[in-house]
Amino acid sequence: RGFHASAYAHFFRCAEEIESSRRRPWHTRVVWYLASDSLSIRREARKLYGEKVVTDTTSPAVHVDCATHNTTTCKPHSVREAYQGAVAEILLLSMADYHVLTDTGGFGQMGAWLSGEVGHPHTYLLPHDPPTAAGKGGA
Repeated sequence: RGFHASAYAHFFRCAEEIESSRRRPWHTRVVWYLASDSLSIRREARKLYGEKVVTDTTSPAVHVDCATHNTTTCKPHSVREAYQGAVAEILLLSMADYHVLTDTGGFGQMGAWLSGEVGHPHTYLLPHDPPTAAGKGGA
């Protein structure tokens, strides 16, 4: 499944709005850390936003249960590397000042919980699918 900018535009619009409303004169640089299972989304976001987006544009995501989810590429070292990557991403997410997350995914929310910001105005939970004209997530 490839990246379709319009399908994820609501996440990036939210990040832009946070940046424009919360940035202070002493903030010399704002970066967005992007965690996503989709390598194509990470690559496209880097193309669209440049160095503002900090993300891995070279490695596909490997599920920690790679024997089930990545049967063709799972190797003995894959599980260890998947856990190391997951812990690193959660740690990085925990250091963010603001979190724009899917309302159904738990991975990103773990980083926000560790930051102590869940339930605070610094966490924005958005539907995975973009809103439709009726205001509900699309199909």
